[in-house]
Amino acid sequence: MDHRSTPKTQGVCAPGIASAVCIAAPHPKWDGQSVFLIVKELGSTLTTAGLLAFFNGQIAKWWKPDPMVFVESRPPGATGKVTGHQLCEQYGDYYLSV
Repeated sequence: MDHRSTPKTQGVCAPGIASAVCIAAPHPKWDGQSVFLIVKELGSTLTTAGLLAFFNGQIAKWWKPDPMVFVESRPPGATGKVTGHQLCEQYGDYYLSV
């Protein structure tokens, strides 16, 4: 396993994913926890179970993202890139609302 492999770098390489990003969100038990936001490619039938299977042998077991949230799109920033600020505003209360 490559020590540079992370859920984000492996996730964007997974078949059926158009884009993916990890954000930090406040968690009631932990200070913060990652949320893996995934935009599927058009027509993709990718599931959470399928993505977890893809990660086997790619990243450490304890590094597998939980939860994985499939979203329709990611909002672009002024430069066309997605900013963490925008995503945190939109999904930052994920653990508080589950």
